[in-house]
Amino acid sequence: MNKLYSFLDKYGIPLLQHSIIFSLTFESKDDDTSNELDLLIDEALGNIYRTGDIIIRLNREPCFEWHTNFPKEFSEGQTKDDQAALDYLTETTGFNFEDVSCIPERPLLNGHPFLIMLELEGEYHAKFAEGILTGNLVIREKFHEDGRLQLNFINSFGMINKVVGNVGIDGIIKDFGELEEVEGDLWLSTHLIHDQLKSISPLKKVTGNFNLKHTMTSLKTLEFVGGNLNLRKTKITDISSLRFVGGNVLVSKSQLPNIDFSKVNIGGKLKSFNDDFII
Repeated sequence: MNKLYSFLDKYGIPLLQHSIIFSLTFESKDDDTSNELDLLIDEALGNIYRTGDIIIRLNREPCFEWHTNFPKEFSEGQTKDDQAALDYLTETTGFNFEDVSCIPERPLLNGHPFLIMLELEGEYHAKFAEGILTGNLVIREKFHEDGRLQLNFINSFGMINKVVGNVGIDGIIKDFGELEEVEGDLWLSTHLIHDQLKSISPLKKVTGNFNLKHTMTSLKTLEFVGGNLNLRKTKITDISSLRFVGGNVLVSKSQLPNIDFSKVNIGGKLKSFNDDFII
């Protein structure tokens, strides 16, 4: 058990989704009644019903549940593996989960980042949101437009210091918490206006590409970008610490007078674009 817990401490809990197919059957001696029920069920499937904070979604697609996916050297069968993961979480945090499928539903605890789902080598790992995380991380809004609960619906990086992997922000982010470095790409979704993000502090380094489209934030702490820096359709307020961009810098022409690149070593080119935008 000590070796298993050491593995979980380092890599997180490896999880896989399994499909569950629900079926609905009915019988009626009356053909007209059967046809009417067919039409009602067909009409209901795929619809979304909202009542306050409650979302009910009926869908033709199969549902999914999560189970552990331990390496062979730690696996003792699905049931025992799932229980071992739950025991680990209880002993580590004091928080009780009813089953493994509840783990991805708990990115937050008391309003703070808690368990993050990271994509690593084709599978998900649930890891505590602190320190250095290895794997690709995408922050999303709580609900998809079709009503599905999504992963990683956090609005801050909390106690995460570094991510070794790509980071995407496809939801509302308010601050960068304690995040100082991304060893990979960092992007903010272009279909959202990130007007609640006022600063990326304390972020200093992004080794890959950094896409900040549709933001109006301070980059005061940013020192290094290894790839391209995309500032198109942004209203950034401060790049005073930025010293190196390994690729190109992309910027809207209307914002060029507001940004001083004189102290930045740009490995590629400074490219400006005639962008029409409102933030």
